[in-house]
Amino acid sequence: MKLKKLAVLLAMVGLAAPALAQELPVFKGNIYSKPGFDWLLAPEKVTSGVWTSEDGKSIIIGNQLIAREFLIEPNLASLRFVNRMTGENMLRRVSSEGVINIDGKAYPIGGLDGQPEGAYLKPEWIGDLSVIPDSFVYKSFEVADAGPLLNWKRNRWALNTQDPSGKEVIFTMTGPEGLKDVSLKVHFAVYDGLPVIRKWIEVINGGDHDINVDSFKVERLYFVESPLANDDVRIKFEHYPIHVESSYEGRGDFSENIIDATEKWVTDPEFTSQKDYGCTNPCILELAPSIGPDQTLAPGDVLTTIDAFEMPYDSFDRERTGLFTRRFYRTIAPWTTQNPIFLHLTSSNSEDIRNAVDQCVETGYEMVIISFGSGLNMEDISDENIAKYRELVDYAESKGIELGCYSLLASRRVSEDVDVVNPKTGKTGSAWFGNSPCIASDWGWDYFHKLKTFLEKTGIKCLEHDGSYPGDVCASTSHSHHKGLGDSQWVQFHKITDFYHWLLSEGCYSNVPDFYFLNGTTKVGIGYKEVNWSLPRDRQLMHTRQLNHDCTWER
Repeated sequence: MKLKKLAVLLAMVGLAAPALAQELPVFKGNIYSKPGFDWLLAPEKVTSGVWTSEDGKSIIIGNQLIAREFLIEPNLASLRFVNRMTGENMLRRVSSEGVINIDGKAYPIGGLDGQPEGAYLKPEWIGDLSVIPDSFVYKSFEVADAGPLLNWKRNRWALNTQDPSGKEVIFTMTGPEGLKDVSLKVHFAVYDGLPVIRKWIEVINGGDHDINVDSFKVERLYFVESPLANDDVRIKFEHYPIHVESSYEGRGDFSENIIDATEKWVTDPEFTSQKDYGCTNPCILELAPSIGPDQTLAPGDVLTTIDAFEMPYDSFDRERTGLFTRRFYRTIAPWTTQNPIFLHLTSSNSEDIRNAVDQCVETGYEMVIISFGSGLNMEDISDENIAKYRELVDYAESKGIELGCYSLLASRRVSEDVDVVNPKTGKTGSAWFGNSPCIASDWGWDYFHKLKTFLEKTGIKCLEHDGSYPGDVCASTSHSHHKGLGDSQWVQFHKITDFYHWLLSEGCYSNVPDFYFLNGTTKVGIGYKEVNWSLPRDRQLMHTRQLNHDCTWER
C-alpha cells in the first residue's frame, strides 16, 4: 500500500498518518546481512537507528547486530526480530506487543490475525491480515534518544562511567470500545555497542473514572522452534540462543537465571506443523509478573510495566555467551563496575572501628562495612546513635576511607500483624525464608524511612542489605499499603527498588545478596554453601577457587 493510500485509511478511522518517508530515513541494504566484524572486539562500530522500510509500510529499530521490524497498518505488530549476527529471523509469525487485562477483561496490544501457517510467514500473506477484535490500535509514533536506565551519582572509581546511548521509538496506541480514554505508550530502545532491545509499556488513564490493571504481558513473541527441539526432548529456554531478562527480579538467589520468574516459554497448540507431534514444544516467549500488578489507576494516573531486555547470542558457546552477558550488565547497569576493596568488621565499638579504618589505610583497603553481628542498628535513629556514627564517618573520611553499615530485612519475624500471610494457610510463616515482614505494612514504610534517615544524617555511603525482599506474596487485607494478595508482590517490589534507586542516586554503594542489578545494586554473591566455611581452611580455599570459575560465566 502506498503512503498516500495509508494516510487516507488512517484518516477514515480517525488516526494520524505516520508520514514515515518524511519522518524517518529509509533502511538501506539487507536486514539479514551479517556485520563482518566481532562486536566484542569493536563495539564502537555498532551504532543504533530507527528507519522506515523501503516500501514505507513498516518501522525498523536496530543496529548492525540486531533489528526489530514493526508493521503499523492495519495495526502495530512485530513482523521480524532479526539476529543480524547470524542472519536469522527469530520469529515465525506476526506477533502482538503483549496483552493487558483491565477490569477483568484481556485486551491484545496490537497484533494481527489471519496468518494461515504457524511455522513461517510469506510476504504475500501480510496484506490479508486483520486487526484482532478488542485490541489496542496504533495511533502514532515518535523517536527519541535512549537514556540511562537509572540516575547514578558517580562518586568512586568504576570500570565504566558512561551511560548507555542509543535510539528509542515510542508507539502510542488507543483503546478499543469501552476503553477509548485509555492509551498505551509502547517503548522500544536499542543501544550502541550492544545487541540488546529493551521494551516497556506505559498505561495512561485519560478518562474520568478509575480503572484496574489486573495483569499484563509485556511481550508475547512467536519464536521459531529451537534447533534442539525434537519429538523426544521437551526443550527449555536455555536451548534458544538468546538472553531474556526483566527488571522485575532480584528475589531469593544470587543468579538471574534462577530467580527470573517473568520469562516464560509456553506452548503453541495452533502451531500444528512443529516437530513435536503433540505440539507441546514451548515456542512462545512471554514476559509477565507471576501475579498482579492489580493496580487501580485514577484519572490521570500512569502505570509503567516491567522492563524486558532481549539479547540474541551468535552461538551456544558458553564462554562467548558469558562475554555477551557480562558486556550487557557493564553497559546497561554501569554502576555494577564499581569495585571498592572493603573490610567486614563485626564490631560496632568506636575504638575498633577507628582501628579498622587505620588498618585499611595501611593495607590499601577503601571501605569498612560495619557488618552482620556487629551490633549496629540502622533502625535506631536517635540523636545519640546518629551522632556516634556521624563522628566515625568524619574520622574515616579524613583518612580517605568510606564507612558502610548493615541491615537485615527478610528472614526475620516482626509480629503476626506485620509478617507476610501465606495465601495457602492464611497464616504467617512458610515464606521464602520462613518468616518475613510485609514491606507494604506500616512497619515496612517505617523501616525504609528509618534507613533513609540513618544514611542521610550519618553520611554513610555503603549499605549491606541482607535478606532483601525475596518476592513473597502476602494475603493480608489489613496492611495499609496493599489491597490483598493480587497487588502484594508488586507493591513490595517497588517499595524496595525505589529505595535502591535512591541509594544509587545518592552515590551509596549497595552490597545486596540478591540479583537487583537492574534496579541499582552494585554487588552480589557468586554463590556458596554456608557449611563450606566450617571446613578446614585449605578446603575452603579450594571451594572458593571452584566458585570463582563456576559462578563467573555470566557476571
